[in-house]
Amino acid sequence: MQLVYLLASVSGLDLEKAQRLLEASEQLPAMKLLHEHMRREYQILELRKEIAGQAESAMGREQREYLLRQQLRAIEGGAGGAGPGRRGGLRGPAASRGGRAAGRGPPRGRA
Repeated sequence: MQLVYLLASVSGLDLEKAQRLLEASEQLPAMKLLHEHMRREYQILELRKEIAGQAESAMGREQREYLLRQQLRAIEGGAGGAGPGRRGGLRGPAASRGGRAAGRGPPRGRA
């Protein structure tokens, strides 16, 4: 019975279960109570492990998606290409003057 009591003392039994264990007059009923408690604790630990794995998987997926979005933005910005929300080619007043902004570059008549 001392082994049962030792295991019960380190397993974190609540007050009601500990009292029932102490009231057990024989070793077999005490061991069954302890086994029931330990089996329940094991199920709780397995469930926590599963939830943590799912949370980690979801976070990993979100982080990968974020990284890919950032890489896509960097590629679009670095290439100067027509990405989402951008128009291809030149924009603004320079486009209407054939690429020559006002006051910049050599005059058209000279080489």
